[in-house]
Amino acid sequence: MSELLTRHPWILGIVLTLVVHEWIWLAQIARKGCDMRANARSLGFAGIRRATETVRHRHYWGYRRDRSRFGGVITAVTLIVLAKVRTWSRHVATLTFFSCAAPALAAPGVLTGKLIVDPASGSLIGDICMGQLPSGVTGFSLNPGLNIREVRYSLGGAPLAFERDPKRPTDYDASYYRLSAKAGPDLCISYVGRFPVYDVDKGERANDDWKGRIAFDGKTIRAADQSRFVPAPITEAGVEKAQMAYDVTIVCANCRTIFWNGSRPAAGPSARFTSSTPRALMLYAGDVDFTSQPQADFVGLPVTIPVATAVSAGLKRIAAVHASYLRLPYSDQPSLMSFASVGRDRKLDKTSWQFVVWPSIAADGRLAFAKYLRAAEPANGLSTGFQRYLAHEMAHYYFGTRLVPNGPLQWFLTESTAEFLSMKAVRQLQGEAAYMDLLAEHTAAVGKDGAVVPLDRVTNADQIGETYRYKLGPLLLIGLEQKLGAATVSRMLSNLVADAPDTEISYADLQARLRIEGATQKDLDVFAAECLIANVTSLCWSIRQQ
Repeated sequence: MSELLTRHPWILGIVLTLVVHEWIWLAQIARKGCDMRANARSLGFAGIRRATETVRHRHYWGYRRDRSRFGGVITAVTLIVLAKVRTWSRHVATLTFFSCAAPALAAPGVLTGKLIVDPASGSLIGDICMGQLPSGVTGFSLNPGLNIREVRYSLGGAPLAFERDPKRPTDYDASYYRLSAKAGPDLCISYVGRFPVYDVDKGERANDDWKGRIAFDGKTIRAADQSRFVPAPITEAGVEKAQMAYDVTIVCANCRTIFWNGSRPAAGPSARFTSSTPRALMLYAGDVDFTSQPQADFVGLPVTIPVATAVSAGLKRIAAVHASYLRLPYSDQPSLMSFASVGRDRKLDKTSWQFVVWPSIAADGRLAFAKYLRAAEPANGLSTGFQRYLAHEMAHYYFGTRLVPNGPLQWFLTESTAEFLSMKAVRQLQGEAAYMDLLAEHTAAVGKDGAVVPLDRVTNADQIGETYRYKLGPLLLIGLEQKLGAATVSRMLSNLVADAPDTEISYADLQARLRIEGATQKDLDVFAAECLIANVTSLCWSIRQQ
């Protein structure tokens, strides 16, 4: 070996240079934490492939392969060293799942002001300012049950004329308004509304309930981001900017608990919440309990320390699976919220509806958190059903929070990807038999819906319905893995999250990203022939034991 290095000192140079390259990558992770683009192409597997091809090339730093009989050995040694260093460094990068600060998301501004709410009467009064807005804000959205008192350029500033946007009719969740002139860096809106109160403990129920409803159940108010209970600015391009940093005060005279998404719950009757991290916004407040633990917050019902510890451990195991697959660590501690739905088809003490406003995971039924655990051995973790449900919702940290897609494929890139990760977690945490049962269940559901719009021909988000989002979509991703390789798909999804684009993502964009990660056109053509068809079947994905 010494003779080899004496004759060819450039060999040591190659190895040392590439190893240092890897250690720089690791140092960046240590320094930047969760903001590190862990899969940056210049430092990722694509970089290894390029380095390998360079080593194999006939010319490298003046070296010609025909002048040495050690070319193959050199390549092998280089790759072994790289593989060992990268394996260890990536392991270190995913050791701490809830330990980093939240990643810096694109901040559209800061929400400030006050909300006064009364769960008993169903009233909501808002005096809200949106500050540090990007240029080009021409309108805003607000819940259709909220009446606007006035709009101003800034707090105490001149009034600003506004009108309903004729190009965007009111829907169940929002009314859309356009301004008479572009907003400046600040936009202030005061408004008031009163909503029906359904005392669910007395059996009162609304016709339906959904995430976009501002709901009063006789004890609490629940207002999620989809309800636009606070205004969301709309840019000239028609894009709503819903995630905002905040400094807000909530006043609720008869509330024992006030919870604002992204902050720890607080005791009423008033509380101030601040965060420099942009968040999707949600308010839950009323005559309910909360418990704060180091690993998670529990809102809506009391919880014992052993139960909180067991549930938190279950969340951490799910986080480990997701972080390992994407090689991107979690940077938040989740909050679990148990609430009562006002919908007629919902029941107390039974969960049939869940949603996420990250980092909050909400489940209806006002179900005790102890029921999330295995009945026979609660200390040993989550029940299989709740493990699967929480695995889906926790995947929305990546798909729906760090990556906020818009355009025709938004449901595929939000819900199908989350269910795909959930299936991965089921396989690893519950075993192969549970995974195969889930695969068969999804396959059977797809067969009942008949023809669908192939993914590469979707032109409207509504073409991806419930079955498509939660059943077919994840199966398409499984088929993609089987045809292109799991590592290729994993890298593509990881880079998509780490370098989340602001523009619409089309199937052509996904194809291009897959090619960067090593997919061949031949493999993509096979996937298209078997999976991008109207009457897609399990020929696309295998349901045999893998």
